[in-house]
Amino acid sequence: MSDPDPELFHLLVDGVLDYAIFVLDPSGRIRTWNPGARRIKQYDADEIIGQHFSRFYMAEDRARGKPERALATALAEGRYEDECWRVRKDGSTFWARVVITPLRDASGTLQGFAKVTGDLTVRRRAEESEEGRRVAEETNRLKDEFLATVSHELRTPLNILTGNVWRLRSTQMGEADRESVLGALDRNVRLMTRLVEDLLDMSRMLTGNLHLDLAPVELASVIESTIENLAPAARAKNLTIHTSLSVSAGPVLGDSNRLQQVIWNLLSNAVKFTDVGGRIEVRLVRKDVDVVMQVRDTGRGIATRFLPNLFDRFTQADPSTTREFGGMGLGLSVVKHLAEAHGGRVTAFSEGEGRGTTFDVYLPVPATLTPPDTIAAALTRLTEPLPQLIGTRVLVVDDQSEARESLRAILTHYGANVVTADSTREALRVLDQFRPDILLADIAMPEDDGYALIRQVRTQMPDYVRGVQAAAVTAYASTEDRLRVLAAGYQLHIPKPVDPADLVEAVATLARAARAGGRTASS
Repeated sequence: MSDPDPELFHLLVDGVLDYAIFVLDPSGRIRTWNPGARRIKQYDADEIIGQHFSRFYMAEDRARGKPERALATALAEGRYEDECWRVRKDGSTFWARVVITPLRDASGTLQGFAKVTGDLTVRRRAEESEEGRRVAEETNRLKDEFLATVSHELRTPLNILTGNVWRLRSTQMGEADRESVLGALDRNVRLMTRLVEDLLDMSRMLTGNLHLDLAPVELASVIESTIENLAPAARAKNLTIHTSLSVSAGPVLGDSNRLQQVIWNLLSNAVKFTDVGGRIEVRLVRKDVDVVMQVRDTGRGIATRFLPNLFDRFTQADPSTTREFGGMGLGLSVVKHLAEAHGGRVTAFSEGEGRGTTFDVYLPVPATLTPPDTIAAALTRLTEPLPQLIGTRVLVVDDQSEARESLRAILTHYGANVVTADSTREALRVLDQFRPDILLADIAMPEDDGYALIRQVRTQMPDYVRGVQAAAVTAYASTEDRLRVLAAGYQLHIPKPVDPADLVEAVATLARAARAGGRTASS
């Protein structure tokens, strides 16, 4: 067979307009240039021959040495193939399919490289568009399922609240029935509070507005108190909870409320998804520079295919309307975000459905940490009776009559002398006459809000009123709201819904501050 005609070969290459076909010398400089190369890359032959082929690469690819690796791969393997973005003369980009092969003479000496490039931008854009549509559709589907779940989870306790309120109003009942109704009301109010807090926390995390109040935290104490709170639910399913909490684990630097949230979510999940008669193990150990909390259960387990998405928001292993267990699917996502906010991480492992689940939370231990002397004091306070407010004069300002009456009833029970007002205008009138020790005011009120109220108190009232100790009792509960409340002139920010014990403690704190400053009704 005769050797191929070089002129015929050049005619063939020059006749190809859909592909850039050109030859590189052994160092990667361009030696030939066909019309297809001119059409795709926009360079004329006289301005590109002699240039290095790397000029077609994206700047970041050049910085990472990708052109050099391409030639090295072609030499080592006899062929190099790739799909990537490349740059035209005018700076625009195109999706290139690239093949590079080494050219050797009869003796095996490298003469250069043959390079073929195809423009697949149209195909790539179509794939991206299709993928984008798929991702958008999946995201919308998950959000729809999430919103449906939120609606279900909120309507369920609301239904219980509505029914039991009707029972209280419409029927005569004995003490046992009354206590049962009140217990149901209390449990479901707390459930709704947790649901709303999970939603708010997720919003804070996604917007970067999560605030942590850092202090030394003994996780063993937090774990034990959480288990105690979950004990009734565990007993109802005859679950065994075994703990192994190492005293040498030591404290971590964290937000005790947020860490309790982590522990609560993991333990309540374990109780929820472990069958009757099952076992839950909770371990706390020190491992190198981390304190590790492990929650292991013998429950339903997690399908292997779902493990990578376990901590995703809007995602549940079983989002169907007939699923056995409630919940919004945010708990584990909250756990992940809170662990990472503390500089830690969380992992999950399951051998599959029906084979239990293990969660490990890693929290770093700082090199130096002040001994948590405040922890013991805090635990001691939990067992002490709430302070009495006898003689403390409190003005409660809220435009909602039920909110006013609720605060008045709680504070009166502990001995406070309470007067209420339904607006800023009424509050300003009462302030001058009643001269309270403590002002509790809502923020969102018609006409003049709680900010207008405190501004007028601090700037326009007589001196004997101007220095009143004040707290905002408000549904605006974000970190930004707290900072704004304090900057406006309130001493405390108390988010709704208000826990009665927290309210009494807050008012007692303000009363002590008023006495210390000589600002009490009796002074």
